[in-house]
Amino acid sequence: NNSEWKKTMSLVNNNRDLNSFIAIGGFEWSHNYFGHMNILFIKSRTCRNKHNNLESFYYWIKKKNAIAQFNHPGREDGLFNQFQYNSSLSKNIILIETGNKKDGNTDNRYLPYYSQALQSGWRLAPTNNLDNHSLQSNSHRTVIIAKDNSRESLIHAIKSRRVYSSDDYNMNVTFKLKHHWMGSVVSLI
Repeated sequence: NNSEWKKTMSLVNNNRDLNSFIAIGGFEWSHNYFGHMNILFIKSRTCRNKHNNLESFYYWIKKKNAIAQFNHPGREDGLFNQFQYNSSLSKNIILIETGNKKDGNTDNRYLPYYSQALQSGWRLAPTNNLDNHSLQSNSHRTVIIAKDNSRESLIHAIKSRRVYSSDDYNMNVTFKLKHHWMGSVVSLI
């Protein structure tokens, strides 16, 4: 519904407390066979009725230069075409959900799919989300290591894959190899 989308985007754009909270706008594309994907930091939206196959939806992601996440992989049989790698989307599809709902990563339900996607060629950062469709919360978090709490810094950090999935509310970790931040491509030769 366009009026709901406009209202959501208005709320996102008007709710910025740089000291504590930045709203991120987005939507979930849901396909009963291929899977579900979150699209983040986007001003427009689409749906399965307009893009009813993965190829068409991937084209839309590329055209909009959107940030995308594979959601709860393995629930649908198509598994994003078995995570078939598409190099033209390597700068767009950069996140994958490894934890979801009340158990986070502890049930190990989605972690094997993270490995499968990486082995297929995707460079993805793991996320941990609260997809319970209610106001119930838990201690699972997606951590973004950003320079500051601005929308621009969050986008830069996510695109740089400085993101990790945690089941500990208080955990604070930084991954680096010398001066290379997590998410970097490093040659060990």
